[in-house]
Amino acid sequence: GVTSNPAIFQKAISTSNAYNDQFR
Repeated sequence: GVTSNPAIFQKAISTSNAYNDQFR
């Protein structure tokens, strides 16, 4: 879950944001 792996969760969000920037 998020509490168990905050770093991995945040990295996933950063990657998602990066993809959104490319598509805009």
